[in-house]
Amino acid sequence: MNACIFVSATDTGLWAVTGTGALRKLLAEGDTLATKIVKVFTVLKAASGSQGIRRSFGTSGTVIVRASFTDGGAALYEIVVP
Repeated sequence: MNACIFVSATDTGLWAVTGTGALRKLLAEGDTLATKIVKVFTVLKAASGSQGIRRSFGTSGTVIVRASFTDGGAALYEIVVP
């Protein structure tokens, strides 16, 4: 799985390419997670000494994101790439 974050002038989205080559949207600002509206989100950055490998991407096709919501709350979510 390859994943990229795309940023436009008004929105940010997380997209992945599946093993079959299909492009899938995983998350975008304004999406709903557990009945809450996502205001912004981030993927975890590389740990010190890890040579640039982000901690958010699992070997089983999952991505961990930290989402902040329009109600002021925040949570970590594991997203499975379809």
